[in-house]
Amino acid sequence: MRLLAYLEAAKLLPQDKYPDQVASCFNDAGLAYRYAKKYTLAEDYLHRTLIISEKIFGKEHHGLATVLDNLGIVYHDKGEFD
Repeated sequence: MRLLAYLEAAKLLPQDKYPDQVASCFNDAGLAYRYAKKYTLAEDYLHRTLIISEKIFGKEHHGLATVLDNLGIVYHDKGEFD
């Protein structure tokens, strides 16, 4: 149920006007997919979060660490890490 709420909220928010809220919805959707073991979808939504967050904050902002950490956890769960 929560997953649908995150995705519906992201659809309702105009990304150009509320990019940080859209990124937050995508991040939460990515985490929900991870918990459901749907790693490809989790990775997709977390990548969307990363792209939006980089546009908002820049590539050197400390706030990207959380998104990168979430992506790293998905890669770990998938067994795709070095």
